[in-house]
Amino acid sequence: MRRSLPWILIVVGGLVALGGIGMALFELSRLYGGVLEKPLDQPDGFEKESAGRMLNWAIAAAPGAVAVLVGKIWLKRQKARRA
Repeated sequence: MRRSLPWILIVVGGLVALGGIGMALFELSRLYGGVLEKPLDQPDGFEKESAGRMLNWAIAAAPGAVAVLVGKIWLKRQKARRA
């Protein structure tokens, strides 16, 4: 279990980070898609709401990035101890 834990952190953290980044980019594409499709039909404050949702998804991706970083550091330390 001790050998596989860094890999689990890297994989799960990567999935969380990619999911959060992907959803933030989806919000961005939804914003621009709506503006290009019907530019005058956007409600007031739509850009600010989209920005808030993008920020929420980016914040949700941050723990995944930290988990990837911790897993990589842990893996490098394991390799250094073996050498």
